[in-house]
Amino acid sequence: GSGTTESSVVASPVSWFEKYLLVLVIGGLIAGIWVASFSQTLVDYVDSTVNLFMDGYGYVAPAAIFLILTPSLARLFATRHMGWFGLFVIGWFAGRKILAGLWAVAFVFLVFRIPFLPQGSLSLADGIMQTLESLGNMMLTSSYFWAMYAAVAVSVLSTRIERLTELLEKIMDGIELAGSYLMPVIPVFMFAIGAYIYGLPDNVQEQIGLGEEGRRALLDLNIWGWETSPQTSTGMIMIYVLGAVLTGVACLIWQLVFLVIARSQERRVSITGYFKNYWVKVYPLLWATSSEALATPLNLYLAKRHAPWIPSSIRRFTIGVGSYLDINGTIINVFILGAIVLLILGVNVSVIELLLIIPVVFLISYGVPGIPGELVLFAGPMATMLSIPDASIPVFLAVYIGIQLGLPDSFRTGNNSTDAFVGSIMMNAIYEKWFAEKDLLTPESSSVSAAGSD
Repeated sequence: GSGTTESSVVASPVSWFEKYLLVLVIGGLIAGIWVASFSQTLVDYVDSTVNLFMDGYGYVAPAAIFLILTPSLARLFATRHMGWFGLFVIGWFAGRKILAGLWAVAFVFLVFRIPFLPQGSLSLADGIMQTLESLGNMMLTSSYFWAMYAAVAVSVLSTRIERLTELLEKIMDGIELAGSYLMPVIPVFMFAIGAYIYGLPDNVQEQIGLGEEGRRALLDLNIWGWETSPQTSTGMIMIYVLGAVLTGVACLIWQLVFLVIARSQERRVSITGYFKNYWVKVYPLLWATSSEALATPLNLYLAKRHAPWIPSSIRRFTIGVGSYLDINGTIINVFILGAIVLLILGVNVSVIELLLIIPVVFLISYGVPGIPGELVLFAGPMATMLSIPDASIPVFLAVYIGIQLGLPDSFRTGNNSTDAFVGSIMMNAIYEKWFAEKDLLTPESSSVSAAGSD
């Protein structure tokens, strides 16, 4: 149960590997770039491995979306007996996902100065109709959407068939267990990512199949007059780091805003104390492992220690459920990296087009497994929703999936779990104000939270 999980944080010694994982992660990335600079064999091997994955992406991604989204939605539908406060918390998490998408689009608009209307549209109404028509066609023909439809249907069916519910829960347990085994291989993973990013310009040149023209097909990324060229390995590495840093900045601004709101609701919260006593102790683990699930026990313990006024039932519920529902950093990252890849491919993207894909990103977000590389689930739907030319889709997937691993994963994961702690403070304040007298936090809520936090 949750109590056992919390106490194990104190009782279990921190292993050497976990202690130095942050150093190993950064070292792995740097080593991969360094070795790739003089070993074409390594670049070719990593490139061929990733390309093999890309060749099967159109078949693998819909299946992955179905297998991961279905048990996640089934678990969500199973919370229908949680009581009014539990339902309020679920709705609050959902509302914040929409807000995260809106903030991400606004951030992209401010940083990259993309146009508000789609290219060729004469008015706002015309732009919206163009985008909706394109989106409507894709919703009827895309295998990604059919996978989402099937996931919703099966998860609803599971509420009436107990065996199906048990099967879906076992699938979710298996996914989370697989995530726990990823930690030891993360430095090796980062080594490969370093080599892949180093070789991306040549990889894109080969994929386009136009020789040197393929390399020139990648356009410079311009941010307020500062240009970075993806046509060289150094430039691609800079763009990769830039995508990670922009994700970190957008997530930090997002969290500061909600931290100020939490402070206005709960005077026992100290903003400086939050960073000094809580954030600095959990963020490095999140950053190094890129896994919300691995950090949940530590998150529960630190929340208990530094926000002791929050009752255990509420703390376990909000952080437990938040461990798989609070992924606002991921949503922010989806749009930032998507915009970067579209811009360097020369694909025109507008604010209206990005706004209209928020509902689809919202739905897929319920199936994000909380393990490194989770943006893979968003890549295909985003490519088809934004009407990227067929010839450019393989290049979009190669670059988008390549630059989302490693550092961007670290920043978005760091935001996801620390966000849940801020959320628990806010939800407790709301509970004390509106729900405490009615005692609407039911026993079923506690059981759901225990399942979510284990």
